[in-house]
Amino acid sequence: YDQALQIYNQLVTDNPYDAQYNYNIGDILYKLGKFQESIPYYKRAIEYGNLQTQVQSLFNIGNVHMQEKAYDEAIASYEDVLKLHPENQPAKHNLEVAKKLKEQKEQEDQKQNQDQKQDSEDQENDQDQKQGQEQQKDQKQDSSSDKNNKNKEKKSGDQKSEKSLDEKKEHVK
Repeated sequence: YDQALQIYNQLVTDNPYDAQYNYNIGDILYKLGKFQESIPYYKRAIEYGNLQTQVQSLFNIGNVHMQEKAYDEAIASYEDVLKLHPENQPAKHNLEVAKKLKEQKEQEDQKQNQDQKQDSEDQENDQDQKQGQEQQKDQKQDSSSDKNNKNKEKKSGDQKSEKSLDEKKEHVK
């Protein structure tokens, strides 16, 4: 493919408006897995080619979009093929496949969004529970500290009362 690509690139350089040369470069790039790089050549083939070349190029652009999971663009390309050649069975077939794959992708995306939303809500609930538990723990500690302080105050107060009673007793003697 590499050698063919070099030859066709030279031919296109010499004759950039040749639809078949552009189409062939697009095909070579597609077969090499260079999907995005193939599109400009297919578009030139559409612009300068005959009906058959236009239909083949549009079909292949649809295939590029299918490879990239760009289903809306693929659907548009296959519909363009069918506008030019309404009985094109491969385009009809690929159009239906693209529509089904788009629907599946939308359902998966919707499920994923729901799952993410649920995960987010679960995390918020977990955080709320932890905060509630921490607040209860803090309140218990505060309550415990308050009791200790009251006990200390009471003991201190009791000791002062005893001292004052002792002092009164000594005065009475």
